[in-house]
Amino acid sequence: MAKSNNVAELPTEAASSVTNVAAKLKDSDHSITIPYNFGANLEEAVELFGEDVVFQKYRQSAIVDLQAAIRRHLQPGEDGKVKSDDEIINALSEWKPGLTTRTRKSAKDKAMEALTKMSAEERQALMAELGLA
Repeated sequence: MAKSNNVAELPTEAASSVTNVAAKLKDSDHSITIPYNFGANLEEAVELFGEDVVFQKYRQSAIVDLQAAIRRHLQPGEDGKVKSDDEIINALSEWKPGLTTRTRKSAKDKAMEALTKMSAEERQALMAELGLA
């Protein structure tokens, strides 16, 4: 394989399934990019590495993603409240690898948040405007 500008080159026929993987050390300017054939799809990956390896790598990655989702739910919310274990389990019961989920606030939560940011006078004026004062 030829090498230029710290990038190794593969023959063009193998290049369609190649991912360029770059790495460098924190305290160094030296970096390198190496092309690696991971396969273009699941079938090719299984052919290259075997079903067990592909499944184990998928599983490891999915576990890391789920751990990240759990950590996000362990953080106190904007109201400072910490979720219980049951709330976190319930919130993540529909979690699936590869899907990004966002926690949406209810209309009540949004209203409460807005009200807490208002002064007493602003709240009183709003209540009067709504006919609730």
